[in-house]
Parts: sequence; C-alpha cells; structure tokens
Amino acid sequence: MELTSLDAVLYGSTFLVPGCVFYSALAVAIPKREQTPELSLLRFFTVSCVNHAVWSWLIYLILATQLPVHHPFISGFLWFGIVMVSPLAGGIACGLLAQKDVLSRGLRLVGITAIHPIPTSW
Repeated sequence: MELTSLDAVLYGSTFLVPGCVFYSALAVAIPKREQTPELSLLRFFTVSCVNHAVWSWLIYLILATQLPVHHPFISGFLWFGIVMVSPLAGGIACGLLAQKDVLSRGLRLVGITAIHPIPTSW
C-alpha cells in the first residue's frame, strides 16, 4: 500500500490535532511557558496517542464494521467526537482540576510535592 499525500495529511491531523485541542483548552485555564516547536509536537502526539488509546474500542468498532462505507455521516460524527470533542472536554476538565488543586492535594497525601503549573513572573 502506497502512502499518498492525502493519507499523510489525515494521519498527521489524526495524531496531532487532538493534542493541540487538548493543550489549547488547557491553556485557557492554566497559562503555560512558551515551548520549542519540537517539544510541542511531541506533547501533541503523546496526548493524541492517549486519546486514541482511550477510544480504541470505538475506533475498532468503526473500522471493523466498515461504518465509513455504509454510514459515512455517522462515521464522520464519531471521528469528530474522538478527534475534537473528547480532547476539548479533557483539556477543560484537566484545567478545572488544576485550578482546584485536586491533583496536588492528592499527591501531597502520598508524600509527593508537585511543582505548581503556573509559570513565575520572571
């Protein structure tokens, strides 16, 4: 199977867009320091892989039942949910949890001190 430029765009967007959406939603709640483009791409890819792992059961069902062939509208709707809505909801949820300091309090219970996510003014 030969990889076309359209395939490359689809694979790239599938494995980078969810991470970008997640971090964009998270940045609304928690300001972040500027990062190098390489580190940003790596973070986007990592979050996208976690997102796909969470939704792997649905991705399997979409592909195994040939849903894109028989019901392209439903398939597109599900892919939109996986690639856009799920990371958006996850980024908002993580931002709210960070603002409420939930993770840091949980880590302190087990004796771990977390670094505060908001950058200093220097």
